[in-house]
Amino acid sequence: MRKPIAVPILVFVAALYGAAANGGAAETGTPAYSFAKAPFIPPSIVGDLNTWLSDGGDQVVAVNLTDSVGSNRYYGAIKTDANDEGNPFVYTDEDCGAAPKQGCGNFGPPSFGYRLVGRAANGVFVLFTEESGGGSGRFRNLMLVTLEKDKALDYDEKIGVLRLSRERWLIRKLGEVPLGDRYDGKVTVSGNRILIEADKRNPTAGVVDKDKVIRLEMPGR
Repeated sequence: MRKPIAVPILVFVAALYGAAANGGAAETGTPAYSFAKAPFIPPSIVGDLNTWLSDGGDQVVAVNLTDSVGSNRYYGAIKTDANDEGNPFVYTDEDCGAAPKQGCGNFGPPSFGYRLVGRAANGVFVLFTEESGGGSGRFRNLMLVTLEKDKALDYDEKIGVLRLSRERWLIRKLGEVPLGDRYDGKVTVSGNRILIEADKRNPTAGVVDKDKVIRLEMPGR
């Protein structure tokens, strides 16, 4: 049974301010965000990278984590669900309250979440994602992302100069692998390979009807 643990967003904001006070993530070479432990990368940010069911391809491919975490755009409680897969399932859902609002279905509130499956040898993070619109569907994918240091323009108003000097961290989506509605199987990462077990549901969604091994080729990594 799911036992969510709310993680207040203020904890995340405090961590970011602490990182800035110590020179920020750019000086340490590692971001102050995690897929596997608090402070977590907000699932609403990962959700923005997710392709809508009505679309194909990729639309949003990167989000500025440095300015987005703690922003009003991504405000909301971060919840976690422990499981036997190792890393927690990190998610956010709508607060339906005592009287269900429009969009809150019979199968629970609309939600989006992710779980870190692993990190490939070339540095790519493999995330198991799940999206629900409040119905019976639990649409699951693998999302492949990187965390990258980047620079933005910083405006020095006194002398009227824009410099490419403001450091920030980006989460960048490289692509997705569909698993299907309510996929039930184990996914692991070994070196630069992703191992996907056949869907154990009967009947299955027909997306992963047999074991798959996907080799992740990333020239230059």
